[in-house]
Amino acid sequence: MNQWLQFAARSACWPIVLLAVSMTGCGASDGVDRASVSGTVTLDGQPVGEGSIVFTPTAGTTGPMCFVPIANGAYSIAAGDRGPVVGKHKVEIEGYRDTGTVDDGGAALKDQIVPAKYNRQTTLVVEVAKGSNTHNFELVSE
Repeated sequence: MNQWLQFAARSACWPIVLLAVSMTGCGASDGVDRASVSGTVTLDGQPVGEGSIVFTPTAGTTGPMCFVPIANGAYSIAAGDRGPVVGKHKVEIEGYRDTGTVDDGGAALKDQIVPAKYNRQTTLVVEVAKGSNTHNFELVSE
């Protein structure tokens, strides 16, 4: 495993490795109180076609962060599928759009369409309660 991590660190897939490592221990049987969360994500009134939301515990909430994919402007994760822990969370949202071009390996190149104030410099915070939660995010361009 150590050799694999060294290879991954030298290759272009290191962001995926970091995400996988950060999600280790996020299973529903990890002894923390988790909740289901779903909702919609729009940018300037239009659904975000694809992207991700990361819920990071903050302000006295302890537990692992939670990653949820966005598809066609919607996201959903059940408590038993690594849902976020109950409590307060910083929310980071990323959304992508195809550029119409591909890299040398044939992978589609994508542009980040969500402004930094909703991801790297996020000010979004939500409270996740026990049970089911709905949090809709209506984002606006800068």
